[in-house]
Amino acid sequence: MKQSGSLHKKEMQKNGLHKKKTQKKTMQKKTAQKKKQPVLHVPSEWLYLALEKGSLRDIYVYLKEEKRWKTEYWEEAKVLEISIPDAGSVDLEALEADSEDAELFDYMEEQGMKAVYAVTIMPEHYMDAEVVMRYIVEKAGGMFCGDTDDFLPEVKAIQDMIHKTEELQGDK
Repeated sequence: MKQSGSLHKKEMQKNGLHKKKTQKKTMQKKTAQKKKQPVLHVPSEWLYLALEKGSLRDIYVYLKEEKRWKTEYWEEAKVLEISIPDAGSVDLEALEADSEDAELFDYMEEQGMKAVYAVTIMPEHYMDAEVVMRYIVEKAGGMFCGDTDDFLPEVKAIQDMIHKTEELQGDK
């Protein structure tokens, strides 16, 4: 019986059947390794709310010092593009705060913000885009929020987060 098992194995190898089984297992392993991490549920459309009515040029000045990203500013179009290597870009475009958009107008007022910019990111590269957003709010102030019904998620300066935590702890 052992002999027929060996013959059977040799016959399978000869006909390429054994090889196919091995290749199948190897391909399954490679496919499992290539699976990406799950994409966080973040919007692709965001808003950057600025503390004062400035220009994208001011933000551009902060970003052009930073060598991690390539930054381009088109003054006529009022567009700022921050290219992130291997992770798309973060694009900002000037918007006029429309008093007809009562929810946005109220939210800006509540947050003490004076200007609004439309922001587009690639959700699958959110972690990289968030680094850019945090850099901007640390240098220029303001905040980022999702262009959603509840303006969430938010990206604020770390100092703002520390201040809010202290306020919450003081309320106890």
